[in-house]
Amino acid sequence: MIKDTTFDRISRRNFIAGASAGAVAVPFAGQSFAQSGGSVTVGTWGGDYGRLLRENVDPIMADKAVRVVQDVGDSDTRMAKTIAQRILPRGAVDVQCFDNVKAQALRNADALLPIDPAKLPSWNAIRPEARDPYIVPHIVSAQVIIYDPEQVDEPPTDLDALLNPKYKGKVGAIIANYYAFLMAGALYRGGSLDDYEAGKSYLKDVNANGLRLYAQPEAFTQAFKSKEIAIAVIWQARSIMWQNAGVRIESAWPKSGAMLYVSGLVIPKNAQNKDAAYAYIEAALQPKAQQGFAENMGYMPSIANANLPPNLAKRLELPPDAPKLVSPDLDKLARELPAMSDWWKKNIEYKG
Repeated sequence: MIKDTTFDRISRRNFIAGASAGAVAVPFAGQSFAQSGGSVTVGTWGGDYGRLLRENVDPIMADKAVRVVQDVGDSDTRMAKTIAQRILPRGAVDVQCFDNVKAQALRNADALLPIDPAKLPSWNAIRPEARDPYIVPHIVSAQVIIYDPEQVDEPPTDLDALLNPKYKGKVGAIIANYYAFLMAGALYRGGSLDDYEAGKSYLKDVNANGLRLYAQPEAFTQAFKSKEIAIAVIWQARSIMWQNAGVRIESAWPKSGAMLYVSGLVIPKNAQNKDAAYAYIEAALQPKAQQGFAENMGYMPSIANANLPPNLAKRLELPPDAPKLVSPDLDKLARELPAMSDWWKKNIEYKG
């Protein structure tokens, strides 16, 4: 059964409206967290996301005399490190960037500190439907089909397009998105994000149609530029960012439904500098920082007072004919994630 989400019950067209210009901003109040300076270590994916953190969040921390150090790695590696270090008195990282699925897995492993809203002046600006006791939502997007209009004759209407023999050897995927790709297939073939077997069956069929895998989003983008691939499933924000960069792609909403993506910030329970961690998260929630991610990566802000320029807010809003937006059962998915990762590696990633 598809798990309903509050995103479905609000006006999808107006989801971004509260983030547009005219909303009341909450002034940054991180001074009490970072008066003594020092440093904060942030675990992140690096790439475009890490760059935008440096460009939009680090300057706010620099004003508080706090130096930001990025610990770059893929999600699985950083998650394993966080779990392994949870028994230590002091961990190596103060803030970790994860999607809400990985955050749930860390919560289940008792590796995270519960978020104290009293330490985040911008907590009340976070959209109520996105608040969580262990992860502070940072950016939001939905899963769409992207394609090269010079190689794909007609706009796709659903995920059967990736199985079309015309595009054999032209279907691409980013390895880190394996679980989201599987769940898109589950929604398409089984009618539910929870039907993992249907998702696995779909991925096997896509793989048989010449699926190409890429370790980094930048390599994936280059594959579209070079015409190596023609079609894929990815977050809408990525398609907007690449369009901004001049990549010739279009996006289409799958009629079977679109999974929501939430990326956020968590604090390991043994973080060395918890005050600086809260200051960093507060900085990431500032309208200026949220605007930077919306403008450069196409992600919808997680706060209602991001004050986006009207033209940007218009571009990010969901079309009236967009399909139902659905969220996974996070607890179930987090428990199944290790087995899902093993299956992916054995049957897709490392299968010749």
